Amino acid sequence: MSRRFPCCCLLPLACSLLFAACAGKPAPSAAPTPVYAPKPAATHFIHLLDSRRFAPAELQGESGQLIKLVLVGDKQKHDFTSPSLNVNLDVPPQAVEVIMVKLPAKPGSYEFWSAQPGDREGGMIGHVEVLPLGHSS
Repeated sequence: MSRRFPCCCLLPLACSLLFAACAGKPAPSAAPTPVYAPKPAATHFIHLLDSRRFAPAELQGESGQLIKLVLVGDKQKHDFTSPSLNVNLDVPPQAVEVIMVKLPAKPGSYEFWSAQPGDREGGMIGHVEVLPLGHSS
């Protein structure tokens, strides 16, 4: 003949075991691992205007520098496109997009534009002048 324990007897036993397991030493807290993200050498705020212009349209930096671009949209959708800077980013109306861009190692003038229909043809073009290291003004 088997004997059955009522469930009401098991609940206090389970709770006691749970409290005993939790009452041990607290787990040592792991120190957070610091993350060192590269800091940009400069931050540029660029407005993508519905008049089919970038403001400002001319930027400058040194070869190999990391720069932050803060792209501020107007009432229509525009984008920031530059294959030579490895960037193609849509900027929805009234939105702000932030992107980090590493400038090319080779000094020179690098073009960017909006590829939305009519924008580039309407003059929505800008340039990043990449100077040799140590020559920024």
